[in-house]
Amino acid sequence: MVFNIKEKGYKFIRVGFTNCYLLECNNGYLLIDVGYTGAYQKFVKKLKKKYDINISEIKYLLLTHHHDDHSGFANELRRNTGAKLIINEQSLEGLKIGKPDEESKPINRRIKFIVGIFSLFHKFIFPPIIPTENDIILTDSGLMTEVLREIGINGTILYTPGHSQDGISVILQDGSVYPGDNTMNAWYFNIFGIKKRPIYVQDINLIFKSWEKYIKLGGIIIYPSHGKAFNISKLKTNLAQYQNK
Repeated sequence: MVFNIKEKGYKFIRVGFTNCYLLECNNGYLLIDVGYTGAYQKFVKKLKKKYDINISEIKYLLLTHHHDDHSGFANELRRNTGAKLIINEQSLEGLKIGKPDEESKPINRRIKFIVGIFSLFHKFIFPPIIPTENDIILTDSGLMTEVLREIGINGTILYTPGHSQDGISVILQDGSVYPGDNTMNAWYFNIFGIKKRPIYVQDINLIFKSWEKYIKLGGIIIYPSHGKAFNISKLKTNLAQYQNK
């Protein structure tokens, strides 16, 4: 059976290459990730046109990790909404300097070539983000079950490194999984043989362990930050192939 984002009724705005997901919470919405710096106004217009949601209705902003395509216009959104950040403690240094603070490698030579061309025009930086005492800094390295439930979302935050050292994911009780960049399904990456893996990794074994977490905790549909939603059976199949190599 083929699933897509609209079939389950979840809201998302795609800005550039990034899917920004909206989950209903107490008195508004939690937003999962933002797009590149400079995409804020486009996001606001799409949000109003597509869902008739005002930007002021966003009460929380969860960043799955600190890379620029997920954190780019976070400051602008916070300034205009007062939204509270939800971030991993390990994101603090990267957010503070406004660029990746770790080394990662392309998943294969074809991706290395494509990203090398892209980097001639893009610097992978964003305005530094300094959390305040009102923000939520996650320090538990395992399952964080209370944070979302306290704001009216029936789900859990998982610590899922692999793509980056600070990666976190969200899994809802209904089986919806928001993995950030720990898995991808964009056609413009798939043609280069990534097979649901991220295009950049720190530790591929941690990626596979994250996939195993999604499966073990009852994940059904994966909502990646890049590309279309897909059934978790794809991860199960690919995981079995990789483990048998």
